[in-house]
Amino acid sequence: MNRPLTRWAPAMLACAAMLACATTARANITIVPTFDTTISGNANAGAIEGAINAAIAALEADIATPITVNIYFQGMTTGLGASNTAIYGQTYFQYYNALQAIDNAAGATAAQHTAFASLGAAPADPTSGNPVNGSTNVYLTSANNRALGFAAAPAVTVGGNSYDSVVSLNTSITSPPNALPGFYGLQSVATHEIDEVLGIGGTGSMLGQGFSGSPIGALDLYRYSAAGVRSFTTAASTSPTTYFSIDGGQTVLSYFNQTAGADYADWLSNPIPAGYAPQLQDAFGQPGTNPALSATELTAFNVIGYGLISAVPEPSRAGLLAAGLALMALQLRRRRRAG
Repeated sequence: MNRPLTRWAPAMLACAAMLACATTARANITIVPTFDTTISGNANAGAIEGAINAAIAALEADIATPITVNIYFQGMTTGLGASNTAIYGQTYFQYYNALQAIDNAAGATAAQHTAFASLGAAPADPTSGNPVNGSTNVYLTSANNRALGFAAAPAVTVGGNSYDSVVSLNTSITSPPNALPGFYGLQSVATHEIDEVLGIGGTGSMLGQGFSGSPIGALDLYRYSAAGVRSFTTAASTSPTTYFSIDGGQTVLSYFNQTAGADYADWLSNPIPAGYAPQLQDAFGQPGTNPALSATELTAFNVIGYGLISAVPEPSRAGLLAAGLALMALQLRRRRRAG
């Protein structure tokens, strides 16, 4: 599933405001779909909407953070899938403090404790840089912002209504409506895109986007090339080089894609590394497969600020604190090609 970035567009300005900490509640996330007529008017609308709703149901059954996420789903005729998602900027100081509130809250998971400890020393003030590349900025999706307690309104407009994202799906090459052999599992494709709306996968990294100040994404804090060695490179590679780790690089949870043109926070899958099966958040899809959410993807959600309905064991693979700051809301448009 190759989703190169096509463009960024300024969308709006908003101000940060402190909200009640979502991590203390244990209600499920609510994902509200709106279907464009390119889906609702499709001859196979029932099966297509059913697969999308199954993807939503699986996420709602796993994520405990009680926010509402609004997504507009539409059809497309080229590629495999696409998403156009609102993102907002925070200082690393604000982001660290939001994660610290989660780490200190009752019910914080072992993965959250481990990941927070891996961040190292606390930033002293809003001018402090992050431990990856020293930038003071972190860009998060609107949903991820709200999960952390920041104000971040849906900012992608369709027909006068605002959504957190517009997700486009090419159902001519998915199952349903086709049989699975030779086609891509629609539930998996839809979940992959929704994951990005929430903040993992492609939207989890700001690598290669060309922003002044080189801001990072939520998953960029957990990119390593060796124990204790952080990685923030766009160097192309189809062999395992950079990986997702929440314990300072000691444990490899999954390898990050390093193929230019695909998302740097998706999993390496061109080719799939030895010992791994197709995963939901792979950068390149595999026809005839329909992978579900794995413990690795749930861990990624957990460490960027989402609570989980049940604790997920840490996967093991060998080798608000400030208000009044103006935030920049953007729309991140990503397109995926069939692999």
